[in-house]
Amino acid sequence: MNPPLPEPPWGVTIAVYLVLTGAASGVALCLPFAIPDDPGQRTAIELRAARLSLALFAATFAILLADLGRPMRFWMMAGAYNAASPMSAGVRLLVVEAFVTAVFWWLLRRRAGAIEGGDLTLAPGATTGLFAVLPRLLWVLGALLALYPAWLLSRVWMAPLSKGFTSYAAFMGSALSLGVAMLATRWPARRGRLAWIASAGSVLVISHAVALGLRGELRAALILAVCGALPWLARLRPGATLAVSLVSGVVVRAFLFLGSMT
Repeated sequence: MNPPLPEPPWGVTIAVYLVLTGAASGVALCLPFAIPDDPGQRTAIELRAARLSLALFAATFAILLADLGRPMRFWMMAGAYNAASPMSAGVRLLVVEAFVTAVFWWLLRRRAGAIEGGDLTLAPGATTGLFAVLPRLLWVLGALLALYPAWLLSRVWMAPLSKGFTSYAAFMGSALSLGVAMLATRWPARRGRLAWIASAGSVLVISHAVALGLRGELRAALILAVCGALPWLARLRPGATLAVSLVSGVVVRAFLFLGSMT
């Protein structure tokens, strides 16, 4: 008789954590494609996005603290890096992105105040360099955070629904959908452009659905294909961008994670 399988290491709480990290990373990934060229409008939108990201990071840290039970455990996981702990690596990545976002938010506040005073230029020196570097750094960190769940599941669990390189595509696609949903709540006028980003996320999710179908996971493939296709509706009806992108991103991430815990 086969030995019993071990108990799953995580449950719904960590699924919520991964959905929130997907939303935070999605904001960083989608924002460069949704901001105008006008300096004043650009700064206002970036400032709002930074506030939104910080709120998502705060919620993510709260979920982790609740799951770990004690603040000291969170501090040890974030500060005492353990190369053998994939969860520790993710927490450190999250802390770094939250810190960089906070620095960027502070700089944006200063710039917004200068613009209100009639100054549309940036002072030369370090500040100018940071405004050039930080958005790119946030985009890279957002991409790593979006892909992190696929790497996590491949390292710590059998993860039947998260095998293969296409699982990275699915988690990236779900992060894009969540990012579109977050930004669409703030800038309805940008929903048309954001709908195209959501469509790109659909393609990534559906690619994993196809891979699962070829491996015989037909039920999972069907669920992912349907949820992955939802953001395509946003191209037909931009007003539906928020709802379909949010549902798609949440369901895809939660399903891939919880499906790997059974």
